[in-house]
Amino acid sequence: MLSRRVKWMTDDPTGYANTVTNANELLAIRQFIEAKVRVDQDIIKYILAFRVIRDDERVAAGPSPRGLLSLLRIARAIAVIDGRDYVIPDDVKSVAPDVLGHRIVLKPEYAIEGEVTGRDIVLEYLGKIPVPK
Repeated sequence: MLSRRVKWMTDDPTGYANTVTNANELLAIRQFIEAKVRVDQDIIKYILAFRVIRDDERVAAGPSPRGLLSLLRIARAIAVIDGRDYVIPDDVKSVAPDVLGHRIVLKPEYAIEGEVTGRDIVLEYLGKIPVPK
């Protein structure tokens, strides 16, 4: 068994990966995005509206403030990728299931049944929460 583990460790492909950025460049990109990409107050209110998920009867723990901040940051990055210096509701909607879905802890009775996931709940609330115009 030990020889198998050692072989796996020597087959690790990460040594062959090329560096595309470093920590300083990544921090500079993040600071640029936060400084240059505008977020209207209505978009911020829209993001904050996802707190309602915490009150859902199926949810033991919903998205935290840090999770909502991540949603804001990623929506800004999506805006930049799309060539804009402002966030639109579709930026938020496109990433919310992935950003928030894994942050939702279901109550045991719902988790055991397996009929709903955190991602499903976020998708449901995307249909319920009014989108800013």
